[in-house]
Amino acid sequence: MAFQNFIKKYPDSTYQPNANYWLGQLNYNKGKKDDAAYYFASVVKNYPKSPKAADAMYKVGVIMQDKGDTAKAKAVYQQVINKYPGTDGAKQAQKRLNAM
Repeated sequence: MAFQNFIKKYPDSTYQPNANYWLGQLNYNKGKKDDAAYYFASVVKNYPKSPKAADAMYKVGVIMQDKGDTAKAKAVYQQVINKYPGTDGAKQAQKRLNAM
């Protein structure tokens, strides 16, 4: 997979957060939710100031909710709202929280 090769070949690239985010999205679309959560979480952990960080954290919450772990999903959504206020990720997290 091209993104995986990129991550290994260019570990210090400024495109790392995007590559990890899109690996998460690709895995999610394939139904590989654990793998997706890993890549999304790596964006949040390693690149917390990245423009993709809020969306990546939100996606971790969605995966937790998909897996039926409501308590973890709520906690993650709240983290997105607190850590990244005003972002699209925070707005989506608030919508999900309100619907739970």
